[in-house]
Amino acid sequence: MIPVKKITIERAEGPTALCGMEKSFDSFAAAAAWLRSQAATFPATGGYDKHDFKVEFGDGETYEGRLDCKHFSCADADLDVFQHIKSTCIWMAGREKYPHCGEDKYRQFLKHHPDEEIKAYGDFIDKYLI
Repeated sequence: MIPVKKITIERAEGPTALCGMEKSFDSFAAAAAWLRSQAATFPATGGYDKHDFKVEFGDGETYEGRLDCKHFSCADADLDVFQHIKSTCIWMAGREKYPHCGEDKYRQFLKHHPDEEIKAYGDFIDKYLI
């Protein structure tokens, strides 16, 4: 696995005083700990607060995305950058073992994406997440 060089997270929604400031971390664990420390400020009864993130790896590769953060008491609170990336890549690589939509719909979904894109997600998993 290629190591992480830097993770940046910027809150895009929520209380104005908490938005727009970029936070930087040197590990997935540190980023997750910070998100968990903020979780009491995220919606608990529906909705989420968007957080943009960027992960820079030691070889210069980057991965950018958005977390939809919810209160820590919510199911699927989206408070872990690593798990967010991993689940997205597994889904897009066609490696999901128990798709929530069923195997047939999952295969239909994948047919709408080029083979090269699916392969690229799989390659990313193998190089950066395992």
